[in-house]
Amino acid sequence: MKVELLNDSHDPECIAFLDQLGESNPSILGYHYPIYRDMFCHIGVGTPFYWGARVESQLVGLLPGFLRKADCGLSYCSLPFFGPNAGVICASDEGSGKIHSALLAAVLDYMGSQPDALTASFYTPFLFDRYEFYAELMPKAIIVQKRTQYLRLQNSTSGSKIRYDVSKAERQGVTVSTELSVERIETLYEIYGQNCLDYGIPLKPKAAIEFLLTRGIQSGRVRCYLSFHEAALVAGLVIILGPRTVSYYLPCASVRGRSLQAGTLLIDWAMNEARRRGFQLWNWESSPSRDSGVYRFKSKWGSLEGEYRIYVRSFASIEKLREIGAAGLSAHFPFFFVYPFDQM
Repeated sequence: MKVELLNDSHDPECIAFLDQLGESNPSILGYHYPIYRDMFCHIGVGTPFYWGARVESQLVGLLPGFLRKADCGLSYCSLPFFGPNAGVICASDEGSGKIHSALLAAVLDYMGSQPDALTASFYTPFLFDRYEFYAELMPKAIIVQKRTQYLRLQNSTSGSKIRYDVSKAERQGVTVSTELSVERIETLYEIYGQNCLDYGIPLKPKAAIEFLLTRGIQSGRVRCYLSFHEAALVAGLVIILGPRTVSYYLPCASVRGRSLQAGTLLIDWAMNEARRRGFQLWNWESSPSRDSGVYRFKSKWGSLEGEYRIYVRSFASIEKLREIGAAGLSAHFPFFFVYPFDQM
């Protein structure tokens, strides 16, 4: 087995690998495809650092990730933003341990060779539990345990409250559209920005959303649903598509839209379309805790619970990281998980 650093010339091969593997592996998400990497490049998050593993000439594994170099040092994250959306991508067979070892070692060896390296962090994939593959390569890593939720689309049933809210939205004349325009994207982002402000949610850059709602939709990996009431846009939903798994990426609703249950109608609409198109799983992404309103809302749809982990391998002393500080790390490495701040 050999590993190599990949670039955009390998995109057709990577897409074919992901498409084929994704037919049977629900861990393959839209985040792993080149269009999502291109979005990160567009907004200047960092430098793509994607590794591939080969047996003979055949691509058998992929590890997506990004590097970012700042004045204070170098950090690696697979992938920026948050959730069970990265880590080593490969078939779950007898060779998967070797593939993990080869790809994780490639990143760790590189970071270990850099005099200004700070940390490398790895999110484990969606619905993945072979944590020993990460522990073997990073026995001294800090491990952050996280919680996620998901649905099996083909046999899930939502609760009576969800069904009531969907009917309420329809009775009040809320309609759904997938037609986008520059003006609609602008209004959608305004609603999203106000939601983030209201609920203390980290705001994704406008350029990222605009990219996904133009080039992302053109790629077939992104879908957007909009709710209207009396001709006014009141809610939106952006989803990211893998071969068989739909990821709940960006929901938002105005105050008026929330009272109309317009966002609930959009989710129901998107789920029904996903079922018709043969998608198997709905990935709700992470929730803060079982006590959070977000977790409880997702549970109303009949959601199942999953886990994932973040493995953080430090190459700098804790004194160095403390000197930079949580605010400094956040400023220098936006959207990266650099180090758990509660352990600094």
